Order: sequence, then C-alpha cells, then structure tokens
Amino acid sequence: MLQYMENYIIKSKERCRERGLDPNSIPTLEVFDPNVLDIILNDYQEILSVVNFFVNKVLLTMNGTPIVMFVTDANGTILEYTGDETVKSMMQQLGFRPGVRFTEECNGTNAVSLALRHKCPIKLVGMDHYHEFVRRSACFTIPFRNDLGTILGTITIMTSSEQSHDLFITLLGTVVDSVERELLLRQQNKKLKLLNQIISDTTRIGIVLTDVDGRITEFNNYAEKLTRLSRINLLGKPVQELKYLGNFIAQILTTCEKKEDTEFVIEDSENSVKTVCLFNGMPVYDERNGLIGALGKFHDATDAI
Repeated sequence: MLQYMENYIIKSKERCRERGLDPNSIPTLEVFDPNVLDIILNDYQEILSVVNFFVNKVLLTMNGTPIVMFVTDANGTILEYTGDETVKSMMQQLGFRPGVRFTEECNGTNAVSLALRHKCPIKLVGMDHYHEFVRRSACFTIPFRNDLGTILGTITIMTSSEQSHDLFITLLGTVVDSVERELLLRQQNKKLKLLNQIISDTTRIGIVLTDVDGRITEFNNYAEKLTRLSRINLLGKPVQELKYLGNFIAQILTTCEKKEDTEFVIEDSENSVKTVCLFNGMPVYDERNGLIGALGKFHDATDAI
C-alpha cells in the first residue's frame, strides 16, 4: 500500500477512537429521505448516464467476478450500485443502499469518506476498516471531477477481502478517466452548441448544416426568413428536399468540393417578390479528416445585383 494511504488510514482511525466509536458495534447509518434522494438523482441524471455506461462495460468484461460498483455524489451519498448479486446482498445486509451517506462520523474509516477528504484514490482491505462488521470486504474508491477540477462524486469497487487485488484500483482509474473525458466533451459540446445558436440566430446569413448522410441538422432563423421554410419541418429531412439550395449541398457531399458565389433566386409568388441570393458551401471534416457533413451559407444579394 502507498505510504500516503497508510497515513490517512492511521489518522482516520485515531479520529474514530477520539469520537468514541466502538469498532465492534454496527453503526447507525445516515439515510436521506426518499424525496431528497429523488432531487439528488435528478441533478445527477446526466452524470449517472455517463458513469453507468463505463461501469456496465467493466462489469460485462468481468462477468463472474464477485464485485459491485457504486456511485456517490460529492457528499458521499450512494446514488446507484450494480454488479454481482452475492456482493450486492452483502451490501444490503450491511445496510448500504441508495440514499445512505458515507461519513467518518457514522461509518468510521471508509474508502468513500477518505477519498473525498483527501481528494485521491483510496484502497481499504480487511483490517484497514475501522468497524469489525466490514472487515471481510475490500473497497477501492476514486473521486471524479468536472472540467474545473471540482469533485462531483466517487466511484467504488467493492468485493470480499479474499478477492482483493491492486488491479482493481488500476481498472477503476481507467473508468474515472473515461468518465471525466466524456463529461468534459459533453460540457464543451453544450457550450459550442450555445455559441453556435447565438451566432446563427443573430447573423444576417442563412445557415444550413447537414450530417454525412445529407440529413439537415441545422437551419437558422435567417434561413427561415429568406426562404419562408420551416426549420422544424426540415430538421432530419434529406437535404435534397430543401427547396432552392438542396442540390448545391448534395453536390458538396458527393464531390467534397467547395461551392462559391453560386446565385439562385427565391420567388415569393404571393407578393410577386424575387430575392436573389448568393450561396457558399463547403464540406465539414472531423479531427481525423473524415467527412462528417456539409455547411451552406447564403445571403440576400438583391441590392448588389
């Protein structure tokens, strides 16, 4: 065990003794009201969806290994747990379930509280725990963070002390890294989407975006105003169905070549008005230079002609 973990465990047990905790007793657990737990779960809905994706992948590859993985919030409250039914039964017998909060004051020396307190990975096996009734278990906990470095919660692997292996802390570190990267990516995408929305909704340029299959993914306000076509009706439709300029964008996806200053006319037969527009478009690539869609821009050029 790393020296820093040994020191944390020793000091934790000292604090437990100073509080008068009886290591041979079964501690009273701090349990949240179900309504409060529902509020916490709602706040963590997106985070849990990310965590569960990677946790389930690990459990699938380790099918038959007696482990349970559980997630807590930043205060140490169990939100969800899944894994081997035998270990889950052991957790339930110990009283651990969603809504139970890990605290050193109630639970004595435990991996979740230490990981949150010291903001680092923690491993507790057998006698490392303060209370006798959990000394048959092994717990590996690592906190996970957002893009600002703020701890959002912890992920724990729990198994029997006989099944303990340092591989678990390494495996858990990989899971946490994957979770943090995915959360960061989602946060960046949200910011980018908001920025793009602000730009596309305030510019006096019509903007059309498609995916690689030619389905329309964006059609901004000014594009609606110029063409008098509905964004809601167009999203998800093949770009070929887009009146006036759909064929231009389809050609870009086919040839992977830009189109510049291509003129087309929008006719408003009801008001007998013709709007001359100039279109510019280009293919869109990802960081690996793979085609992911097309971007088309057009503006009113009637007064310039």
